[in-house]
Amino acid sequence: MAATKPIHAFNPKFALLPASTALPPAPVHKIHIIGEDAKAKYMAHVLCDIYESVELLGWRRVSSKYSNISSGEERSRGKPTRPWPSPTGLKRNAVPDRRLATDDSSHIDLLVVTGPACDAAAALDSIKHRVDDKSTICLMSEGLGVLSDVKERIFEHVDSKPDFLLGYMSHRVVWHRNSDSVKRLKDGETKVTHPISDFEVKEIMRHRSPRPTRVDTWSSSHDLRSSVTAYDEWLQFKMPGMIFDCCVEPVCTVLELSYKNVMWNRAAQSLINKLMNEILNVIRHMYEIQGSPVMRSLVNHQRVSSWLRRSILARRDQPCQLAKRIEYGLPTDVEYRNDYFIRRARQMGIYPRTNATMSDIIKAKQIQALARINSQVRFEETTIPGHLEEQYRSLLQ
Repeated sequence: MAATKPIHAFNPKFALLPASTALPPAPVHKIHIIGEDAKAKYMAHVLCDIYESVELLGWRRVSSKYSNISSGEERSRGKPTRPWPSPTGLKRNAVPDRRLATDDSSHIDLLVVTGPACDAAAALDSIKHRVDDKSTICLMSEGLGVLSDVKERIFEHVDSKPDFLLGYMSHRVVWHRNSDSVKRLKDGETKVTHPISDFEVKEIMRHRSPRPTRVDTWSSSHDLRSSVTAYDEWLQFKMPGMIFDCCVEPVCTVLELSYKNVMWNRAAQSLINKLMNEILNVIRHMYEIQGSPVMRSLVNHQRVSSWLRRSILARRDQPCQLAKRIEYGLPTDVEYRNDYFIRRARQMGIYPRTNATMSDIIKAKQIQALARINSQVRFEETTIPGHLEEQYRSLLQ
């Protein structure tokens, strides 16, 4: 009688394989996008050709302040229109209707988060009851450090945590308020990557081929020009815009200069160089890119300075975005820009003095602007009812 094979005997067919050889995730037929910026509307429009259903979500109940928004039928009344073929029947540049995230409890398989970094936590807090360990969240918010902030504030005490991806889109798009449509001003690229931690750095540097993701189908969109890359390549793609936001925007805000005037102001140029040198020094010591082939280009001072000059000249006629947000009393992303590099620098034993001073001044200007706005007396224009006209007639004369 032949000897039976033990149940727990080693079988080479069940050997562990690297993550890059894993099977692709299950296909997604519906995607949710949460954000209140033009990029959220643009992605909702573009992805309608890839997914069977696209749902645009919001988390704030804000009524429209504009009475001049008209429908497409009213604008095109009496004008000949050309047919615009679309597999989903979507009108040209039309934006899907936005729904509140809290009004539904259905499961979300794939979620894209756009907009300012300061809104990411509030947006995800409104949909955390609709995601679990089978969900994927792609963070395409501005700034750095959004993922760690979201995990700490929203998903720290959650048992089934979703899988996260990091994304960045370099397109320049605007929203046309009257027609509720989006327009692409400049073509760009979209890059997505997996976030990494300390113990994953060596493994990722050894196996640089990206793992399969649920957003691999985005590469079929000619408008998005999407690709899944390694973390260091994604950081290289996003860092130029981050350095501009961390160096040029604060200087223009603090010195009250336009982009056009900051080029010829020696004091402003000196501040920009100090901020840039401190940030490049932090990037040089970041563990995520140690041993990476792209680190040399990331910390090249001459290349970064040349790129900053070209970016300033390209935006010379535009208003400073950070100054506008402070003037209107809106929250800023300083915590995810300069403050992010300040936190990373202190972990490395470095003290970025100029960035810390600039961050404190911006926060002080923000408090001052809020105090000015709150001190204003608000007036509401109204009409006097007919039966009270005699009572108020003497006051109006």
